[in-house]
Amino acid sequence: MSTDLDKIKDRIRALAAKTIDNGCTEHEAFAAMEMVGKLLTKYNLCMSDINFSEEVCKARHVDTKRKNRNHMNFVISAIAKFCDCKVWTEKGDTLKFVFFGYETDTIMAEYLCHLINTAIDNELRNFKQSNDTRRGDGRSFAFGMVHRINQRLDEMHWSKSKDMSTATGNSLVLVKIKTVENEFNETNIRLRKTYTSARGVRNHNAYNKGINAGDKVNLSRPVTA
Repeated sequence: MSTDLDKIKDRIRALAAKTIDNGCTEHEAFAAMEMVGKLLTKYNLCMSDINFSEEVCKARHVDTKRKNRNHMNFVISAIAKFCDCKVWTEKGDTLKFVFFGYETDTIMAEYLCHLINTAIDNELRNFKQSNDTRRGDGRSFAFGMVHRINQRLDEMHWSKSKDMSTATGNSLVLVKIKTVENEFNETNIRLRKTYTSARGVRNHNAYNKGINAGDKVNLSRPVTA
């Protein structure tokens, strides 16, 4: 009987590994999560019984190549939340973002950092070239773009959490969050909250154009790592 139960646990672990990060489509990943939920219910198990991931949480440093803050500092919290990570900044010769969590999640966070930063730089350059911009217009545009990207990441995080909770009875979500939280606490790092506002917006027309540009950024997870 113990051997049979071990096989069931192995199957659940294998299904839980079928994620978009590991190359599955959204349909395949959600179908796997649905099956995980059914098996947990059938065999009266919870994800803490499975130890679905023995992966150790790690810190991933993303070098901004800059010494000072820019628009990306206003979006890293939303990126970290979407990727189920902790995040903070470190100052040295250059400013670095540090994401802490499961390795696949920190890889995704780094990918989104580069993707979003490149998108904002490109759209901001196009905006300045195609418009008679004044002082503060570029900042207003970037602020609008960041604001919309933050909204989209929050919406995607809520949708992802809802889907996983429905499929696994919330156990998978809670175990993952608890694991990251516990391992982060062992680092003895203390985070400070940062706050942002739209007080830097001088041109609401540029700000609204930035919001429209934020809608065009492809935030989907890549099929392969």
